[in-house]
Amino acid sequence: MKNKSAKINTQQFTQLLNRSIQQLDQDKLAALRAARQTALSKQRVSVAAATLSSGHLLPIHLSLRAQKWIIAVLVTAILLSAWSVLQHQHEQQINELDIAILSDEMPIEIFVD
Repeated sequence: MKNKSAKINTQQFTQLLNRSIQQLDQDKLAALRAARQTALSKQRVSVAAATLSSGHLLPIHLSLRAQKWIIAVLVTAILLSAWSVLQHQHEQQINELDIAILSDEMPIEIFVD
């Protein structure tokens, strides 16, 4: 079992970061702000690229978790649709075979082992 006292909660982690930031000089803080802005701008570009790939720019920005759920639902719907089509085709084949048997269109050799 893990030791609960070894865990650092988010509030303690925030306090540690805030104390560490106070020890940095202004040049390093400016570099960190620039790196953060660059990372955020790249993140916005990747979300916009995902929405543009469909040919439409959506006015809403969804969280990564919401995007994953939407993708999961769409994949599930596609798989269920494909399964339904395959089941329908299988039933059609069975119906055609039954009709052929009942109408005596099948040769007798098919029934002999």
